[in-house]
Amino acid sequence: MPRLTARVRVRLSGSPDAANDGYYAMRGSAAAVSSEIAAFAALGVDHLALSFAERDSEVIARAMERFDREVANQAASRPASRMAWRPGA
Repeated sequence: MPRLTARVRVRLSGSPDAANDGYYAMRGSAAAVSSEIAAFAALGVDHLALSFAERDSEVIARAMERFDREVANQAASRPASRMAWRPGA
């Protein structure tokens, strides 16, 4: 089966762009975003390209570190996930 890839915006709770802006994004708490990652995996998606709203390089780095710290571990621990989760890869 061919690989399935999705590009998804990430808007964690408390981020300046967390409010609904009319576009689909994985929004909310770390648990909510982790659940959405699992839903993508259940659909057969095995690669997610994440998009963060931040534009400043230091702010982007902090958003990515927050995602890694708060979401990645939860997503990696879900047994139903088919994605080869590689934080930092």
